[in-house]
Amino acid sequence: DYVENRHGDSGRIAQMGEPLTALNFRGEPVEDQARFLNLGVFMEWEQTLARGRWLSAGVRGDYHELRVQSDDFSNVSAGATDHSAQWSGFARYEQALMSLPMTLYTGFGRSERAPDFWERGREFFLSNEVLNQADLGITLSTERVNGTLSLFYGIYDDFILVTDNGDSAENINAELLGGEADITIALNAAWQAQASIAYTRARNKTDSVALAQTPPLEATLGVEFSQHGWLAGALWRGVARQHRTDEGRGTIYSLDTSETPGFATASLYGGYQFTPMTRVTVGADNLFDRRYVEHIQRGSADFGVSDKRIPEPGRYLWANVSLEF
Repeated sequence: DYVENRHGDSGRIAQMGEPLTALNFRGEPVEDQARFLNLGVFMEWEQTLARGRWLSAGVRGDYHELRVQSDDFSNVSAGATDHSAQWSGFARYEQALMSLPMTLYTGFGRSERAPDFWERGREFFLSNEVLNQADLGITLSTERVNGTLSLFYGIYDDFILVTDNGDSAENINAELLGGEADITIALNAAWQAQASIAYTRARNKTDSVALAQTPPLEATLGVEFSQHGWLAGALWRGVARQHRTDEGRGTIYSLDTSETPGFATASLYGGYQFTPMTRVTVGADNLFDRRYVEHIQRGSADFGVSDKRIPEPGRYLWANVSLEF
């Protein structure tokens, strides 16, 4: 959890010296702009310390190298290079409570990543982003009730923030804290209820403002029926207004533009297991056709960051057929 890339596998990555013909979204060839070399190695270790006590740890090392191929890339000339090493790791301790069906855990992790293609294109001279995070939690598991509660606090050194309405990027220091909880209760042999809640509060310490693109408070409530092959359920999702914004800043996908209103949606679904290998499910999402926008929007880095809120779909119906072999 501590070493994943915040943006996923974005950008066009090729091995050093590897021939590459890039295409734009129209399928037209474009000039190579930059080439990346990424090498990584990781190791993980788990140890049972005593009955009901476990310790796990891991370390990862990465090597990142960049070579600029075109004068049109970023604010440097063709031929510019950069290379760096990144070190990440984690340690986690778990303690089962013998007298109660609970397990306590605490952990610490360090994640370091190099700027990606899109961030380098806005500012070549960016430092590696480093997150140091500690968490604490508890899990509950009984015949009828299963749940988790976790709290976390993290400090970013050189967080990579896209600025100037998407045209630039810079390193800042930031911090975040929050928590999440979920619970599932078996009401009887056929019915179960579910609930979850999650909240994150993040601050740009360099500029003493809210950190852009931080998700608001969110909660869900659900109920599900399952018996004799039949399945049916309902889900309610509520998201609070996000007033902690920093307009014109964000990520390579989306920027804060203004406060995002809160909203709530409802969904229904149902299905039938025809055979042990075949199931058909149908459903309706956004049942009451609410108009809403998500504060965190997943855009396409190829088209540049989104500086406008894009409404989510209205009511829509779906069907799914699952076959297992």
